[in-house]
Amino acid sequence: MKVLEITVGKDSTPLKILDLTHNNFTDVGCSSISQMIYSGQNLMALYLSENSLSEKCVETLFESFQCEGGWLKKNRNLIFLGLAETNLTASIAKTISTYLDCNIGLNTLDLTGNNISDAGVISLSAIFPRNRYLEQLSLARCGITETGIKGIV
Repeated sequence: MKVLEITVGKDSTPLKILDLTHNNFTDVGCSSISQMIYSGQNLMALYLSENSLSEKCVETLFESFQCEGGWLKKNRNLIFLGLAETNLTASIAKTISTYLDCNIGLNTLDLTGNNISDAGVISLSAIFPRNRYLEQLSLARCGITETGIKGIV
């Protein structure tokens, strides 16, 4: 499988925003996206919202973000990651939280409309004391109760 280059036009201008909202890619597509974003150090925003992402797909994406030598460690330009309405669960939120430990630039994470529930929110809130970069975490319509809110504040 050929890895997509993140450049635009004949002068190879680096792509800064990649919007893949509301598509139907599979786990194979996630693997391609993972390889592509790993090489795209100029990428500032990645929109994957409104895709039915499997747990394997999300893990594949976040493996490219791994702390040692991964994309979140290399790419200081990424400031927005949109994962709204992508069928994420509490277990996936926990996976995301482990990768956000090494984040050095992401300041907005949109998880709106996912069923991450209280357990997922509590997992995500565990990174707040260590992560100095994340400024906005969107959790509207995520099945959070007072228990989850208490875990955040």
